[in-house]
Amino acid sequence: MPNNQTQPQLVMETEAKCPVCGRPLAPNATRGLCPRCLFELGQAHDVSLDTPTAVAAPASATNGAFMGHGAPGADDQSAFRNPQSAMGLGCFGDYELLEEIARGGMGVVYRARQISLDRIVAVKMILFGSMASAEQVRRFRIEASAAGSLQHPNIVTVHEVGLHEGQHFLVMDYVDGPNLSRLVQDQPLPARKAATYLKAIAEAAQFAHDRGILHRDLKPSNVLMGSDDRPRVTDFGLAKRFDMESSLTLSGHVLGSPNYMPPEQAGGGRNKVGRTSDVYSLGAILYHLLTARPPFRAETISETLQQVQTSEPLSPRLLNPSVPRDLETICLKCLEKEPEKRFANAQELADELARFLNDEPIQARPVTRAERAWRWCRRKPALASAIGLAAVLLLVVSIGSPLVALRIDRARQETALNLYAADIKNANTALEEHDLPGARKLLEEIDRSPDQRKLRGWEWRFLMNQCRGDEVAVLNGHNSWLEGVAFSPDDKVLASISGDGVVKLWDWALRKEILSWQAHRPVLKHQQMTPAHGLMFLPRTSILATTGADEFVHLWNLGSTNPLVTFPNPGGPSGLLACTPDGRLLATRGGTNQVLLWDVSKLLQPIHQPKPVASLNTRMRYIWEVLFLSDGKSLLVSTSEGIQWWEISNVENPTKRNTTVPGHLNMALSHDGRDLVTWANNSFMMWDLESSAVEREVQKKGRPVAESRGVTQSLFKFSPDQRSLVSSPNETIVFWDLKGERLPVTLKGHNDVIRGVAFTSDGRVLASASLEKTVRVWDVANIWRDDFNKQPVLRHEGRVVAVAFSPNSKYLASISWDGLEKVQGLGLPPATLKLWDAATRTEIGTVPIRQRVSFKRIVFSPGGQILVFEDEGKLHLYTVPSLQPVTNWPGLRPAYSKDGSAMVYALGKRVVRRNLATGQEVPIGEQSDDVLALALSPDGGTVVTSGKDSGGTMTFWDALGQGPPVIVENHLGLVEEVAFSPDGQTLASASWDGKLGLWNVKERRTLDLLRGHKGRVTKVAFSPDGRTVATVSSDQTVRLWNLKTRREVAVLRGHPGEPLAFSPDGQWLASGSIHFWRAPSFEEIAVAQKAKEERK
Repeated sequence: MPNNQTQPQLVMETEAKCPVCGRPLAPNATRGLCPRCLFELGQAHDVSLDTPTAVAAPASATNGAFMGHGAPGADDQSAFRNPQSAMGLGCFGDYELLEEIARGGMGVVYRARQISLDRIVAVKMILFGSMASAEQVRRFRIEASAAGSLQHPNIVTVHEVGLHEGQHFLVMDYVDGPNLSRLVQDQPLPARKAATYLKAIAEAAQFAHDRGILHRDLKPSNVLMGSDDRPRVTDFGLAKRFDMESSLTLSGHVLGSPNYMPPEQAGGGRNKVGRTSDVYSLGAILYHLLTARPPFRAETISETLQQVQTSEPLSPRLLNPSVPRDLETICLKCLEKEPEKRFANAQELADELARFLNDEPIQARPVTRAERAWRWCRRKPALASAIGLAAVLLLVVSIGSPLVALRIDRARQETALNLYAADIKNANTALEEHDLPGARKLLEEIDRSPDQRKLRGWEWRFLMNQCRGDEVAVLNGHNSWLEGVAFSPDDKVLASISGDGVVKLWDWALRKEILSWQAHRPVLKHQQMTPAHGLMFLPRTSILATTGADEFVHLWNLGSTNPLVTFPNPGGPSGLLACTPDGRLLATRGGTNQVLLWDVSKLLQPIHQPKPVASLNTRMRYIWEVLFLSDGKSLLVSTSEGIQWWEISNVENPTKRNTTVPGHLNMALSHDGRDLVTWANNSFMMWDLESSAVEREVQKKGRPVAESRGVTQSLFKFSPDQRSLVSSPNETIVFWDLKGERLPVTLKGHNDVIRGVAFTSDGRVLASASLEKTVRVWDVANIWRDDFNKQPVLRHEGRVVAVAFSPNSKYLASISWDGLEKVQGLGLPPATLKLWDAATRTEIGTVPIRQRVSFKRIVFSPGGQILVFEDEGKLHLYTVPSLQPVTNWPGLRPAYSKDGSAMVYALGKRVVRRNLATGQEVPIGEQSDDVLALALSPDGGTVVTSGKDSGGTMTFWDALGQGPPVIVENHLGLVEEVAFSPDGQTLASASWDGKLGLWNVKERRTLDLLRGHKGRVTKVAFSPDGRTVATVSSDQTVRLWNLKTRREVAVLRGHPGEPLAFSPDGQWLASGSIHFWRAPSFEEIAVAQKAKEERK
């Protein structure tokens, strides 16, 4: 037939059209489809093109065309059906077609019942039926002939080949399991199982070879797994007999599946395909089983073919480190580019796998690094020529610089570093958004990745500790946001109410729902940011009171869904309920400015129209909360203008007292009724109700975590033991120590605003209800005794400017400035040094500091027996822990040598080294201005300084004064602090230009200048393992940076001060005035995770 370029009209008149898109088809169009639809068919499956294909060779086509036949694998189903070949299920000769189980470009496979023998079989037909081309029929016949001649336990048996009503078909065993591709999916198989499967497949391939048949399309989807866990090879549609000249190869096209075909087949070599070609495909199958991906994978067919011919596969151990080295060696030997370097036949491969499975030494040897480098040179001749002559290349190889291995290793490391930095950053973001499950998932993924796991630093341990869910139970079941929660008087039942008016009763100890009912009619206009539902148990009864958006109040007997009493609550949705301690009076909100009082005894009487016994008109715009005092004779009402006090001794004639707490909206009453806590202007205040005077300020700054939704401290109450004040500023629960002895404790678990909290009567259990539609139950019995992340306050009178841990992490020293007014008025020293027990945070001793200057420094001797600090231009040495003075001498910015025999410090512009045994000072150098920052390298060989007037300049000095100084100048602002990494290879600098500088110490050059802070960077510190750098800034944040990735990985907010120090044991980071951030050890985290799983 003339081609369509020379006689287009003739072709247009005679050629068929693609049944999918309608494009004209070329003569002998494979699969009866145009190239574009064939390509899209392959891409619709997956990038691996795991479909039997024949693809245009790169030399003759760029897009390629599928030229193979349909496979019986379940993953080879087409995204479309040719209408000419579609046929309904029913009887087909002796076979009852039950269901279609697979479809490819040429064939369709049905599960069928053979009527005469009453057995289940698989029937394969040509997809296009009587419309099939002669070439398609020929291939179908070759498959039938090849498979029909092979009777092997690991080859799908063909029982019959025939023609029925113009439809060619073959009948095979029905295998009731997935193919290997589906079995693996995204999870590699265990090494021994993969080797066992491949040994059986290789023996089947050898059986075919012995009978003169090459498969030529071995791949995971052409291996079916039965219920007996035995692999069976199928689909011999591309098979070739050794005695046949025809290769089923059309001009310019290549048969097979690109991801699993050998290079000689990918190149279209007609006479090069042989037994070792199937060996290559067997190796590709093993690679897939071990790594869950093919050896080569690209976006297009031509790119995949190019990789097959020119690239080396990644080492399976890079993708799956659990792969044994011997099995990797066997796999890669199969995948050799040159056929003669592979196993000579499939049986040799099977025998080698048997040796591996029997724990015997294998005969194959891994490719050496030199050989890898040489192969790379052969594949890249132009680049190799540019590098140099062959002698130079051999020299490079001989000194152990395999370029391919190096590139692969670097790429893997870079990928792991990028993933680690991104996952840590995302985990930190998730924590800031209170998405603990999301953060935990990211951190656990890092822990599971072998490459990322070894990158875990202080930041991973810290974030993992932060995303621990502190709750002991999560109660799910509500379909709307939660608005209230309450325990029954006997503490056995927990009640919750949601924004759609549904009430649920829970057995919280068993974590199961008891009862659920629609207590209030849903109101569409009700929004979640406007609470309209509330509930409470009436004191000393099992009666549950609820109020809802439908403007009704109901009283329920516990366990009943029929209300005892229902009465209207006029004036709009309230969401407010309160009751006197004796259960006599119930208060609800009536409208925006009234409080209604109800006589409970009268409500329970069978009357038709309940009426309030009193109405309190506050004359304010809005009512926030109502609290009865313990005697039941007084009522506190929180309004938009402040808190009002009402006397209700004569309940029918309530009177408002003149006593008012102005400006405070929210409040909580102690259980003994003596103390009132209010919150306003970021401050908790305690009030003596007898005098109405301010007793003490609980917390100046309000809450310890950043606000995320504009929610203030609108929810708080006393714990039953009155030791704690519990508040919820947003998605967290904060316990405040009313004794002022410990820092607040924050419980995390919810990821949306909390609307209600309730204690059991003994105060050991807390329940919380959130907009996220969950109720969480917390064990708070040991909230102050458990120090896992809950530490005492370090009491300083003023701003803390310096902090340091002793080398054994046993002691903590700090320096604070007292307020100037206090200093001048009381004659106190301007600053104070305190020594603390680091474990208990109890104060051990105090030393007054006479001169108040900036940039104070505290240094412990390497043995921890001596503490050094600056005062009045001198270095003062004190004993630890007795804090007895030892000696002093002029100097600033001290730094001990590692062995403690010498100290380096500044004397104005000079840098000196002092022998501590003899007291002799040796000059190191002098700079042009006074020294501001100074650091000594761990090996004692290098000193780095910055100056007060030198801007961003730093100077590297030889600590023994034997070499010239090296001045570097990359910062644009003052360098306030410098610090060496524990290994001494990297220097970090904190600059007022807002950047963290990283420097190569040996080469005295900049590695990077990292920006993240919004203000000047004032302090910098390395974690003890050297993986994490911490910086503090005037923007009141601490930022954590991963040294290897040189990226910011976490931001710690709520930091009001300057000092920064890691504890040498790696457990703590101290900052601010003084905030402790804890990172438990890896072992401690593992134990905590295990204990939590056991509780579940």
